[in-house]
Amino acid sequence: DALLSLQTRTPHTKATPDIAMEERREFFGGALSATLPTRFLDYSDFRQIPDAQEVWGDVSLDQSLIVEVLEMEAHVPAAAALAEHHFRDLAHANDDAEPQVISCLAATAEQAPHLAEFPVFILLGSQHVSKYREEAKNKVCIFLAVIRLPAHHTDLLVTLNAPTYIHPQSSSF
Repeated sequence: DALLSLQTRTPHTKATPDIAMEERREFFGGALSATLPTRFLDYSDFRQIPDAQEVWGDVSLDQSLIVEVLEMEAHVPAAAALAEHHFRDLAHANDDAEPQVISCLAATAEQAPHLAEFPVFILLGSQHVSKYREEAKNKVCIFLAVIRLPAHHTDLLVTLNAPTYIHPQSSSF
């Protein structure tokens, strides 16, 4: 829960809504829950989302939170390399040849107290991402966490995307 509680302010050209209000939200039919800013809307109310994903976002700030249940990739060890692996996989999907890892570390029990029994890895990075495969690319700060659930052969991937630069030709502008 603490891992998913967002208090992020991102420079952006649009008006910043009140981010102080939070609400408990359920994911995957109540199997998981987290506290999110009330400004984050459930994107499944507007578009089709794969069953293994929860996508929430703030349209006014162009931020999104994605929680994804993935099959555990046993060949990738439960170490910081796991977060880097998923970050680079995301960069490949975003068609970014030069993603930047700013920091990557294993979370301590103090940083993720509700997840202390699981290996948790946190990565901060940036990627250049086009929206809807447009030519214009926005610079996006990516906060990524991987929670390995070995008993379920699952990696839970949590990604917060927050643009730091919106290209003038982007539909986000």
